[in-house]
Amino acid sequence: MMEKKINLIEGSIFAEYTVTRKSFPLKDVRLLAPCLPSKAVCIGLNYRDHAEEMRLELPKEPLIFLKPSTAVNNPGAKIS
Repeated sequence: MMEKKINLIEGSIFAEYTVTRKSFPLKDVRLLAPCLPSKAVCIGLNYRDHAEEMRLELPKEPLIFLKPSTAVNNPGAKIS
């Protein structure tokens, strides 16, 4: 089986960037969340199974709540 590798990106993934030829084994790097949010706007109890799982009634209107930017986690990172 071939080892998975990733290539280094120079620049901003949100603007101009270049994928370089410099690569690293995936097992040797730490992937980061590909976003820089100021906050996350979320919708709660937006489907029946979730409301039933939480033993709550379905709301007449969607429940909107905010999460801070620190709620974003990197791929494969532990949830604390």
